[in-house]
Amino acid sequence: MMKRTMLVGILVACLGIGAIAAHATDLTGAWSSDSGGSYYIRQLQNDVWWFGEASATDPGWSHVAHGTLKGKILQLNWADVPKGSAMSNGILTLELTAEGKLVAKKKTGGFADSEWTKK
Repeated sequence: MMKRTMLVGILVACLGIGAIAAHATDLTGAWSSDSGGSYYIRQLQNDVWWFGEASATDPGWSHVAHGTLKGKILQLNWADVPKGSAMSNGILTLELTAEGKLVAKKKTGGFADSEWTKK
């Protein structure tokens, strides 16, 4: 009985640490994409805002996005803004990997990037 109680205690402690680690995820910061784009993300609890651009001085595209982080899944609605020449919009679903990267799972509206790394 003592071993069983200890095992349950260890499992509860591990699950608790996992929940704290998952909640502690902070995407806020500068990110770069696999196509060289720059992204600036601000996370407020589960609410995520971002601005992305191909280049600060001569962007072919630039956009804003807003969405929600649920566990490891980030779902964003995005739209190009007139700093660049592209004028698309869509939905982007990303997954946060164990390595801390964001990987596209679903893209609409002609979104090109597939992977993001925090700078």
